[in-house]
Amino acid sequence: MTYAGSLGCLVMSVERGLLTLAHANDLLVEMISQGYYAPLTDLSALIKP
Repeated sequence: MTYAGSLGCLVMSVERGLLTLAHANDLLVEMISQGYYAPLTDLSALIKP
């Protein structure tokens, strides 16, 4: 599955080894705290095994 937008960038960064999953989740939590709407707070379900 392909994801677009900010979540897609975070997922792609993890899948390409640019960010750890933990760091990407930390960034997502920070984005949410700044007013970003996301339907989830953990990217684990979006990462391809």
